[in-house]
Amino acid sequence: MTKRSNAVHLERWRADQREKAMARVRDVLLAATSAGTAVTFSGVARQAQVSRSWLYESPFADEIRSMRETAPAAFVGSARSASVASLKRRLSDALEDNKRLRAENQELGRQLAFALGRQRSG
Repeated sequence: MTKRSNAVHLERWRADQREKAMARVRDVLLAATSAGTAVTFSGVARQAQVSRSWLYESPFADEIRSMRETAPAAFVGSARSASVASLKRRLSDALEDNKRLRAENQELGRQLAFALGRQRSG
């Protein structure tokens, strides 16, 4: 096989992959429209298994932007609330971890000082 014939097969494969990706995005957008759920680039990319960068450059970008602007108000509010609650929980967990690690660090410092003192006197 020559490089030329390989390139033809590669181009066909790429075109096929693009068509499959576009079909998956179409299905995701159709499902979101039918269900009346909010649409985001991240959500569509995740569900359609495509990259966000590809989606931003795709023929669907304007449609997604339009759908984002008309997102159901209830969804946006609940998503924001869930996000705030999630962030508060993560902050609380991080503060607890920080407190635990500080105490552990102090204890290790005391143990090290004791060990060094015994080594010097010993």
